[in-house]
Amino acid sequence: MTEKAKNYTEDQVAEMTEAYNTNPVLETVKAIATEFGKTVPSVRGKLSSLGIYKPQVKATAKGKAIVRKDELVGQLESRFGVTIPSLVKATKADLEALVSAFMKEDVAANATLVDPTDAQIDEANEFVEGE
Repeated sequence: MTEKAKNYTEDQVAEMTEAYNTNPVLETVKAIATEFGKTVPSVRGKLSSLGIYKPQVKATAKGKAIVRKDELVGQLESRFGVTIPSLVKATKADLEALVSAFMKEDVAANATLVDPTDAQIDEANEFVEGE
């Protein structure tokens, strides 16, 4: 039985691992591909098989990270400690509004639970009196 030829040497694997771990972006993958005379998909595949490739976060045209509906449902389910499988049928806009509303509510609730120190109260009073 013949041994399959390796596509990357151990030195290349070590070098690509170090380079990618230092700067895990697509530009690094492209640079590695150019340096080794390989294709970008080949390098990405090797990094994936090594378990170190991190897919790039997809973004909207406005630069915001794309959040899937099932992730929004997961946030709501974990907040309430219940499973609501049909909630994923809601529109993404409605799910985003729900998550946003509950996040604001949580922030407000936490803000009212914090007891200010005497120094913070004095500082606030001085600020109000100074206006």
